[in-house]
Amino acid sequence: MFQSRLIAPLLIRAVAAALLALMGTALAADPEPLRLSHDLEVEGRTIRVPMELYLTPQSETDIAVKVAGNLRALQRQLPALLSDVVQDDCRMRVGLQIDETLAEGDHIRGRGRVQVQFFRCNAEEDKSSRRRLISHITAVDALMLGGIRDNCLDAELKDLTLDPSGLVGAALNITGLTRRIEATVRTELNEILNEDQNCLDLPEALQLLDTTITSGGFRDFGGGEMGFVVKGRVTVNAQNVTDLLTLIDRQGRLDGR
Repeated sequence: MFQSRLIAPLLIRAVAAALLALMGTALAADPEPLRLSHDLEVEGRTIRVPMELYLTPQSETDIAVKVAGNLRALQRQLPALLSDVVQDDCRMRVGLQIDETLAEGDHIRGRGRVQVQFFRCNAEEDKSSRRRLISHITAVDALMLGGIRDNCLDAELKDLTLDPSGLVGAALNITGLTRRIEATVRTELNEILNEDQNCLDLPEALQLLDTTITSGGFRDFGGGEMGFVVKGRVTVNAQNVTDLLTLIDRQGRLDGR
């Protein structure tokens, strides 16, 4: 969810900027990047994402588009977005807390802890009667992969490791509860990551110019700082440029407003 829900607007904004740049500037053989930013609304907060846009002519009609965006501000919010209570019933409560996220190549690593609390209840579904028996905190390490497949943004949990320690941890391992808790956390994280599959339904103006996103995903910008790189292609011909000018005229933008 976090990648698809948050990055898709950046892609659309960046490609839109590329197309506007095509109408006002000539493309150099070794172009300087165009610098722009986009504001994301995340959990009621506004996060600014700076981006660099590269346009490179490939032929008389094809233009390669590359967008590099810095997600450092978003990275600070990810732990809260990924943390959740993954199970809460009469006998057991499992809470996932992600403390930090780091970029590793085209992956994101989340580190944190899982708190497991065991209860005794008078009745199976009667939470009001439950009494805590024991609790345990174990380290968790999650490796997540995000990218673009079939023009849709998605993310998935690639690896998850729980590391229970001490006597309680040994008991969890022996009884098989560690595997059960790990499966519960894995299922919940995948649901969070894939809650909204967001395909790139580009605005009308971009569809007119035959814009295609070919690849993209998270990148490590150094020191674990998170960013993204997206590549695509714009195909321009006389018909779609004419259609675009007609659309812009209809929107009242040809007079410079």
